[in-house]
Amino acid sequence: GRGGGGGAPPASGRTYAYDFNPPAVEGVDDVTGEPLVQREDDTPEAVRARLQVYSESATPLVEHYSQMGVLARFDGEDQPELVAQDRRSDAIYASLRPYVEARLQAFAQA
Repeated sequence: GRGGGGGAPPASGRTYAYDFNPPAVEGVDDVTGEPLVQREDDTPEAVRARLQVYSESATPLVEHYSQMGVLARFDGEDQPELVAQDRRSDAIYASLRPYVEARLQAFAQA
């Protein structure tokens, strides 16, 4: 899993995350019965380190585009029913899609 705490069978490529997509039997692939392995870069410590690098890289970009007045932020809070259902990605997409479609349409007409 991306947040650490998951696993993948080496051959199939299926992935599991114990917090939201766990295998039926802990440590075992649902289809093949192979033991799941955790990649070295998928530990909580490795994920924290990647998030730190991301934050250090993204913060200056966010500040730059915000100052230029071209940054759009989407957090899903305008779709509270989806957020309440723990579907924040869907909530963000519900806001993002019309925004992008409008920008594409404006670009096509220019």
